[in-house]
Amino acid sequence: MHGPLAGRAELGWGRLQRLDGLEGLDLGRSQEPPGARLRCVSGFASPVANREDAEMDDLELRSIDLGDVTLSTVVHGPDDGPAVILLHGFPEIGYSWRHQIRPLADAGYRVVVPDQRGYGASTIPADVSDYTVHHLVGDVVGLIDTLSLRDPVVIGHDWGAIVTTHVGLIVPDRVRAIAAISVPMLPPLDQSILQIIDGQRNGGFHYMRYFQEPGLAEQELDGDAIGFLRKVLWFASGDRPADVVEPDPMTQTTWFGDLDAPAGLPPWLEAGDFEAFARAFVRNGFTAPLNWYRNLHRNWELTRAWRNRPIDLPTAFIGGLSDFVVNGGTDGEVGAGVQFMQVLCTDLRRCDLLEGVGHWTQQEAPDEVNASLLAFLADVHG
Repeated sequence: MHGPLAGRAELGWGRLQRLDGLEGLDLGRSQEPPGARLRCVSGFASPVANREDAEMDDLELRSIDLGDVTLSTVVHGPDDGPAVILLHGFPEIGYSWRHQIRPLADAGYRVVVPDQRGYGASTIPADVSDYTVHHLVGDVVGLIDTLSLRDPVVIGHDWGAIVTTHVGLIVPDRVRAIAAISVPMLPPLDQSILQIIDGQRNGGFHYMRYFQEPGLAEQELDGDAIGFLRKVLWFASGDRPADVVEPDPMTQTTWFGDLDAPAGLPPWLEAGDFEAFARAFVRNGFTAPLNWYRNLHRNWELTRAWRNRPIDLPTAFIGGLSDFVVNGGTDGEVGAGVQFMQVLCTDLRRCDLLEGVGHWTQQEAPDEVNASLLAFLADVHG
């Protein structure tokens, strides 16, 4: 689909009609005013103000044919501007970058935001083997070639960050710089992450292992997609209730066990925005996104040739100090993964850590993330 955005209610961009299954569910935001907290970013601070996001009606949505898949992609900003590719994570779609698209485009950048393969309105391949890291990096290269992007900066969040760092490893000649949000680059490992998990869990529950058996996790996630999304958005955020009691991993059989999400939505998420995510996953289910996880061991095998190679590109990292991935399970601390970035990336330009911010970094703290990204982009284009 080319031209001005059409059918956005179906595709998730813009305000949506009421989604079946949401009737009667209080999706009001938490009563805590978003502007009540200051989040500090590398020496500067700004309040997160109450905001009404502009409608996204004039964003151009394209179907980019890459051969084996077609990616539903927003392209916004001047055609001759330096290119920026934004890659979303799990369980999200390109809409998770809604707060970044306009500020980056207004600064002169051509912003490219796909629903990655298996997500949203993009192609959903059927086979688990169609979701290896080489397929995902290949999709980024396909966007670069099809849209004739010259030396783009690739920025990714969560799984998008994993794809981004592999772009920096495997095809560094195709990009100018990379930035990872929430998930740092993994150090060289003698075992796959699944083997490491299996060696540490003593038979206990771990969500990545839970995701491996086709059909098992789908019973929880597809069985109540709206409930699952509310839980994961709440419990992985900086607004997670302090009194949450984690399930016992030795008796846990599903990701969230018997945990109930707080009423409403986290204070950074509007009801219409939640519907954008809910509609995508109610429509498609979670099998394709879970297939990314089902390639974790295979990806370790496929990337053996790059295992001890550093990233020499200009690199940035942004993370929330209340993000379990960043803090290693100790709120407010910096985990080993972030510290490894100092060694694994020879040109680490920025490492910005945001107080009180959880896993959904660019949605929870859009002003701070935008400021960090704009400073990084100005630096690499200076």
